[in-house]
Amino acid sequence: MKTIITLDKANQAYGFPQLNGNAHYDDIISDSGITANTISATTYYNLPVSPDVGYYTTTGITTGQSLTWDKTYWGISGNSNVDLVLPSVVGKEGYYLIIKDEAGICGTYRIRLTPSSGTIDNNNYVDMNINYMSLTCMVRGGNWYLI
Repeated sequence: MKTIITLDKANQAYGFPQLNGNAHYDDIISDSGITANTISATTYYNLPVSPDVGYYTTTGITTGQSLTWDKTYWGISGNSNVDLVLPSVVGKEGYYLIIKDEAGICGTYRIRLTPSSGTIDNNNYVDMNINYMSLTCMVRGGNWYLI
């Protein structure tokens, strides 16, 4: 049985690429078991890759910088304090980033996350200070939350 799913939030489909003005996939199965034959949209929002797909977009950095939405996973391996600025939360409800101390250095050299807008769990910044720790930061209600 085929079911047509309509994602109707101001004619926007979230998470499906736009193909000639419309997104179209055959036999897309969601976690709820719904099978879709066609998903149409006039606008595409490039959401970070979900764990269901089996991979993340990744990068490794060694110095402080402003993070962007083109990567989901940010691996840190510096040899000094690293200050990271999280991107704007405007229009990014449900988006998330993963930040990981890949070098095991943040017990000695802190990794500081500072939002460019909003707060992180009602704080102006969060320091990572346990070797090899990671944080997953999700946007909700105009702020960042650690999950």
